[in-house]
Amino acid sequence: MFRSILVFYSLSMVACSSSFKDDGPNVDDPDIEAEPEAQPEAEPESEPTDEPTSEPTSEPTSEPESEPTDEPENPADIDNDEDGYTENGGDCDDFNNTIYPGADEIPDNDIDEDCDGEDDRTEAEGIDGLANVQAGDLIITEIMNNPSAVDDSDGEWFEIYNNTEDEIDLEGLEVGNEGDIDFTVTDVKIPAGEHVVFGLNNNMDTNGGVEVAFQYSNFNLTNSDDGIVLSYNGVTIDQVSYDGGPNFPDPNGKSMSLNPSNYSASDNDNGANWCVSSSALGTGDFGTPGAMNDACQLTNPNDIDQDGYESTDSGGTDCDDNDPDINPGAVDITDNGIDEDCDGQDAVSVNNDVDGDGYESIDSGGTDCNDEDATINPDALDIGQDGIDQNCDGVDEEGLCSDSCSTASWNGDGVCDDGGPNADYGLCSFGADCSDCGPRYDNDGDGYYDDEGVTPLDTTLELDCDDTNDSINPGMADYDNDGIDQDCDGSDFTDGACNDSCSWDNDGYCDDGGNDANFSLCDIGSDCSDCGPRMDLDEDGYYEDDGGALPSSSTVELDCDDTDDTSYPGAAEVANDGIDQDCDGSDYVDTTLLCDNSCSYANDNVCDDGGSNSVYDVCALGTDCNDCGDRFDADGDGSDSEADCNDSDASINPSVSESCDGIDNNCNGAIDENIDYQEPYDADNPVDIGELDAIGDSVTASMYLTHEADVDAVSFYLYDYSSLTPPDDDDFECTVSAPSGVDIIVDVWKDGSMLGTIDQNGMGQTESFSYDALWLVDDEGTFTVVVSSYSGSSCGSQIYLSCTKQ
Repeated sequence: MFRSILVFYSLSMVACSSSFKDDGPNVDDPDIEAEPEAQPEAEPESEPTDEPTSEPTSEPTSEPESEPTDEPENPADIDNDEDGYTENGGDCDDFNNTIYPGADEIPDNDIDEDCDGEDDRTEAEGIDGLANVQAGDLIITEIMNNPSAVDDSDGEWFEIYNNTEDEIDLEGLEVGNEGDIDFTVTDVKIPAGEHVVFGLNNNMDTNGGVEVAFQYSNFNLTNSDDGIVLSYNGVTIDQVSYDGGPNFPDPNGKSMSLNPSNYSASDNDNGANWCVSSSALGTGDFGTPGAMNDACQLTNPNDIDQDGYESTDSGGTDCDDNDPDINPGAVDITDNGIDEDCDGQDAVSVNNDVDGDGYESIDSGGTDCNDEDATINPDALDIGQDGIDQNCDGVDEEGLCSDSCSTASWNGDGVCDDGGPNADYGLCSFGADCSDCGPRYDNDGDGYYDDEGVTPLDTTLELDCDDTNDSINPGMADYDNDGIDQDCDGSDFTDGACNDSCSWDNDGYCDDGGNDANFSLCDIGSDCSDCGPRMDLDEDGYYEDDGGALPSSSTVELDCDDTDDTSYPGAAEVANDGIDQDCDGSDYVDTTLLCDNSCSYANDNVCDDGGSNSVYDVCALGTDCNDCGDRFDADGDGSDSEADCNDSDASINPSVSESCDGIDNNCNGAIDENIDYQEPYDADNPVDIGELDAIGDSVTASMYLTHEADVDAVSFYLYDYSSLTPPDDDDFECTVSAPSGVDIIVDVWKDGSMLGTIDQNGMGQTESFSYDALWLVDDEGTFTVVVSSYSGSSCGSQIYLSCTKQ
């Protein structure tokens, strides 16, 4: 260790210069030299000597002008860097004239320029703190409560997702069960649209191979029913309560996974939106920690809404298989025009709905709190702060209008400042500048507000005519002849159906460019006298007949859904999704993906279909469904979808050997692990290759870059035993030799700080650098060498690294 009477601090290493690649190798000096900060020099009183100023000499270079005093000068009273401050005067680095009390502080560079004891910090732009986070901005998306490859105490974890467009600092996030806070998060940030994992154990060697961003304690997830609550300052951001089987999955060795199409704080409350993970972790368990979840597969393709009733199209009794609230077992709500129980008619009340708004009065057991006013019922929009409970929830809606604008002086200034579409400014939150604007809201979030009965400031502005539907507002395109006023102009758009505007009318030929037209001389729909009225609303090249007009050719198939450009004659059909994409009259049903329970061993409580976790192999894969659950072998490689990490590629499955191709061929979670012994280590997980202690010590390593995105890293510890007498003993040199066909880049770090990049030579060449430390400077620490590919990769030839202490 470095020992000295005086302590010196300066940069110990400067990265060598590097340049971007062009057509040939860069031949700049590869050395990384450590040079001291530039120091002001006093005028010499005699001719300079040839000796370097950094080397101590036994005699002074010139005679002093006066006799030295008997008492030596205190070194702490000397202003070595001539910045006007001595060490006793508060200078915390008297060998750097940019560091002294009162100097300008540069934030975030880990240097205390003004000697106040710390470096200033600035908050990163684009990062939200939890004070700005609202309910639903963070979502619980995956839960591993019952691992099997490791003990629960090592392998429990859960995952959350950032559902915003900004990075969020999770400092202070409170996590616990309902009513309790079991731990608080520190030092974790979650990027926009990304996942992070919290777990009992952050050691990937013992936790099942899961990268944990935050390790907690005093918090456990039971294997039956339990819950997770995320909150901040007591305000809930999201919570999930699983029930151990009735509604939520109840897996063993697999995580509970929220369907990616249901990433919302409301959808993750419904167990029907969760399923068992199908991606292997490589340790025997399954999950997708830190990544987008696997899409949940329908347990029954004939029951799309998963309400337990198959559709009438498939021979079942569900009259609306897209709505789980409509089936023969549902309760039919009276007078709402919907047949919830599929008995063929809507239930009708006798005389318990006096105002005719579709809701029976509370007195008769209904939910209408004012049955004499049709604008008051549970489905009404509650107008904020008007003293009336329009939606019968027991309170008057506060809404967005609270006059809580942070700049109070803007209220009552006569200018609308709340950022609405006819506001003069956007200085207050929407609805907050009520004294000037009046209450207004954007309930459907489409950017257009309703006036809640208040006239707009700009009378020419069109308000949102349906603030409960984000596809209806003044900025939308109006669909022809659908009976809906999408653009809020007061009527449905009917122009463009059949206007006979084409000059080729009545020539006996269909000229509107449709898929059975003779020519393409008119806009589709305009050549009506020859073609009949027809339109192509979704612009997929196939038209609808707009009321029964027949095509010119009886062989032409019309567009069966002219509002969906993925549905038309000849489109690719998606199996078992309940949608007729190719307009042949029915959805394509792939029986190889169906669970037909044809195995004679079904319902014996033993999985017999030969899949990855079956006991026997007496049934075809996917047929023993009552015991095994749905699973398939889409690529026919013998591995089912639960074990096969890529069930669309037969060359990738757990039974194959790993190949050097940058792909996880054997589905164990690692890439090329049998080729590169360091995989999956990278710049964040360098391999420790030893120490440089005495002069002459060496450390070596060999590695492979098996694909161009591969990165390998090693680290070693440098000891510095410098004394007050030269020479210093903390220099070292390194060489990194690349095989033919690989052009490498070398990054050098010390104690987490970047020193430099070496990229001087080309394909198959050696990169080298030296670390030339300063005398009397403590250079001890951990050095990391990161090797990546500029071009090329190699599975057959190693990259060799060697560093020697000088």
